[in-house]
Amino acid sequence: LLFQGSGPHVRTYLVMVKGKVEPETCLQWERGVHISAKGGTTYLTQPCKASIFNMDKAATFYEGLIQIPQYGTYTWIELSLTEGKYHQVRKMVATLGHKCLRLIRVSIEDIKLGNQAPGKIIEMNEQDFFAKLKLPYTPASTK
Repeated sequence: LLFQGSGPHVRTYLVMVKGKVEPETCLQWERGVHISAKGGTTYLTQPCKASIFNMDKAATFYEGLIQIPQYGTYTWIELSLTEGKYHQVRKMVATLGHKCLRLIRVSIEDIKLGNQAPGKIIEMNEQDFFAKLKLPYTPASTK
């Protein structure tokens, strides 16, 4: 129910893919690509934001969360989507010839996860939570 509101919610991911990603590939992801869907059909993804991400610059921010391989060719990309089909990010990168090696959600709207360890939680009050998700807030006591 949370993400079925009147407007789309942006989810941002860091994705480590096998191989070298060219800027033209990011443009294809941004325009939308056909991915597999239920019943053997395909689905054209909605436009999104895609860019090559310089993980070296962000390594200290994500320290302990991300291990950089010592071998092989890989590229980190940042994808910001407003939809979340089943395994959508993995399917999107595979459609253009890359394999997803690591997938990390780094934010939902204005809730930034930063270098938070897996399984840990961020505590915030209800009003801040709704504001960061850009949702109308109605206090629980008045519902």
